[in-house]
Amino acid sequence: MHIPPLSRGIHPLGTFDPIQPYSPHAGNPYRNRDKHTPNPPAGKNAPWSRQAKQAATGAAAWLQAAMDAEAAFRLVTSPATSAWEQPVVQTSDPDSVTGSASYEAAARLISVQAEQLAVGQMNKGYTLPRDGSSIVEPGLHTLLLSAGGQSVEASVMISPSDTNAHALAKIRSVILSADIGLTAEVEADKQERTVRLEITGTLTGEGERFSIADHIGSAAASSGIQNVAREAGNARFRIDGSPPVDAPSNTVSLYGGTVRLTFHQVTEEAVHVRIGPDLKAVAEQLEAAILKLSALAAVFDRYAGYLHDSLPGRLEAAVFTTEAAQLGISKNENGHAVLNTGLLMKLAEVSPELVRFQMRDVTGWAENVQKLLQQFRELPVVELLDPNAPALSGYTLYRPGREVHWQLPTYGLVVNDLS
Repeated sequence: MHIPPLSRGIHPLGTFDPIQPYSPHAGNPYRNRDKHTPNPPAGKNAPWSRQAKQAATGAAAWLQAAMDAEAAFRLVTSPATSAWEQPVVQTSDPDSVTGSASYEAAARLISVQAEQLAVGQMNKGYTLPRDGSSIVEPGLHTLLLSAGGQSVEASVMISPSDTNAHALAKIRSVILSADIGLTAEVEADKQERTVRLEITGTLTGEGERFSIADHIGSAAASSGIQNVAREAGNARFRIDGSPPVDAPSNTVSLYGGTVRLTFHQVTEEAVHVRIGPDLKAVAEQLEAAILKLSALAAVFDRYAGYLHDSLPGRLEAAVFTTEAAQLGISKNENGHAVLNTGLLMKLAEVSPELVRFQMRDVTGWAENVQKLLQQFRELPVVELLDPNAPALSGYTLYRPGREVHWQLPTYGLVVNDLS
């Protein structure tokens, strides 16, 4: 979108030239100075001084608000920060399926169904009286543990005074200390006053079996922990109704590793998975930028008597376009921009490429607004001010074309040489 320069006022925006010729009838600027410039101020609280201060404050406020708005729109348009370029995985049943996506993931909608979860092998020992004398005989016992392609020996000393609870706790401790990918827990039934040792492999999949055997003594045989209660198994899932696929883990990689799904429980029905931008985050990011535009417009409302009257028109021309209306951007009762987030999110679901173009393309709506804000930020302060403001009119002269031209007040200047 072409943004025309300011065509009225002091001079066109972006064409400021500090050296301008005076017409003969304008008079020598060094004569009759009081006709063209205000009288020297009587003090810092004189009315013209206060108005000049307001003008300067307004210009500074406009520049700061333009910078803030430009920064907010840069977040929208930049690939590194745009919420549109940060894909996420959203599922219709997050209790059953969750996921994540890399920035390279393509937007898509799929359905998945988990028919079976991947599990690790589980061994369960005998149920024993908690306070009874240890079923494992007193003495030194050595277990041979094999898991994950490695084998280690783990020794435990059982005392004559140990109960079953004490003995199983000792065996559990040496299994954990072996650090071979096995977990061990003593299950206690307080009501029945019984205990049992349970060993589980931390890795899932059919290839992750483990074994526990007695090398010295009878700790494994006596406690029953060599008995397999559940074999290690793979996960099984379907994508878009395709034939089932097995995986050793409940976290699977799809589409060249750009998408990862994790199954938490078996699903009786297909779960819908949307891969793409977080539409809520997209709406929130754009809404934050729109609020900065409203703040910029509010600055002009506050300092309308001092700022150039072309500024709001240029801002409205860039903001309130047909494309902006499609995105859900409209005027509120104050004439400021507001965003209908619900309309934006609905459009993003129906026409995602349209929304992406207006928010991310170099010729889209957001980029055009950002370019205008950059122009505002780069303007000399003098071009932001209204030359017809009472506090500033004393610093102007008329050129032959009846255009207003700034004249610097001559009093207070130190001239070194007039030769």
